[in-house]
Amino acid sequence: MGPVDLLNHLFNLLLPAIWMASVLQLWHRLFARRHAITLGWRQQWLRLFLAGALVLLAGAVLLGDGAMTTYIALAVVTGACQVWLLRRYRPALPLADVPASNTDHSDPR
Repeated sequence: MGPVDLLNHLFNLLLPAIWMASVLQLWHRLFARRHAITLGWRQQWLRLFLAGALVLLAGAVLLGDGAMTTYIALAVVTGACQVWLLRRYRPALPLADVPASNTDHSDPR
């Protein structure tokens, strides 16, 4: 197997992780605008891709390439990673305007 074939096999192994990270990223940017996230889109995509790539590599080593349970695990792990990213990197809520309390501590007698 030559280097081009090796790169082709590696790309085809990681292609589902690329696809899942891209679809989750696109879905969030298009349809979930109310769930703002402070993490940049490249960092979010990279973290989703790395989670998916680790699942695919572990599935290839443990179960063999193309096992259906690997693809189910890919969907579950990348979805859970997306939820975690949305909760972990959401912007801080602005402080509510607290009405000024009576700071006059004089004795009312």
